[in-house]
Amino acid sequence: ARSAACSGFFNLGTENNDVDTVTVSNDLNTFAFRDDDGFDISAVTATTSLTLVSDSSVTAVTQSGIVNTPSLILAANTAGLGDFNLGTQDNTVGTLSSTSTINSVSLRDDATNIVVGGLDVDSSSTFRTNGTVTQVGGTALIGGGNLDFVSAGGTGDFTFANACNDFGTVSATGTVSDVSLRDDVAFALGSMTASTVTLQTDGAVTQTGAVSATTLTLTST
Repeated sequence: ARSAACSGFFNLGTENNDVDTVTVSNDLNTFAFRDDDGFDISAVTATTSLTLVSDSSVTAVTQSGIVNTPSLILAANTAGLGDFNLGTQDNTVGTLSSTSTINSVSLRDDATNIVVGGLDVDSSSTFRTNGTVTQVGGTALIGGGNLDFVSAGGTGDFTFANACNDFGTVSATGTVSDVSLRDDVAFALGSMTASTVTLQTDGAVTQTGAVSATTLTLTST
C-alpha cells in the first residue's frame, strides 16, 4: 500500500512561474515554488518542507491563508531581492531559514515555537509570536537592516544569542516578555519594552529609541 507520507512532492521552484495565487488541497510532503514577481499563498500544508523563491520587490510574497510546515525555506534568485510577508496569519512553522540573501521577511506564529536557522536578510526581519523564537545552534541571523519583535500581551520570548549574528537595529513593537541578543561586532537598539533584556557584544551597542525593562543585563563575550 502507498504511504500517505510518501505522496505529494512538488518541485516548481526551478523556473520563473507567473501565478497570482497558490492553493493546496490536502497535505503535501514537499513543495517548492518560484515566481519572481510575487504571489499570494491561500493555504499550504507541507509535512516535510516548503520552499518559496522570489525576486519580488514591487509585489511581495503574501498570504491569505495559513502556512503549516516544519521547515520553511526562503530564497531569492537574485541575491538581496525578495520580500516575504507571512506575518498576517497565525502560521505553524517549525524552522525558518534562507538559502540566499533576501530583502525582507515577516513571519507570524502565535502559539508554537519558531526556530530560526541560517537567515540572511538585507532590509528587515519581523517575528510575531506569543511563544518563543530561538536559533538553531551554530547558525546566524545576518542583516544590516531592522529586526523587530511583536507579541500580544507581552508573552513572546525572543532569543538571538548565537555567536555570529549581525544585526542592524533591533526593536519591539508593543510589549514583549524576554529579549536576548548577541552580536559580537555592534548593533543598535530601537524602542523596546520587555520584562528582561540581555545584550551581549564585544563591540558597541547604541540606541535610537528608549528601552523599558524590569531587568537589563549587559555582558561581553
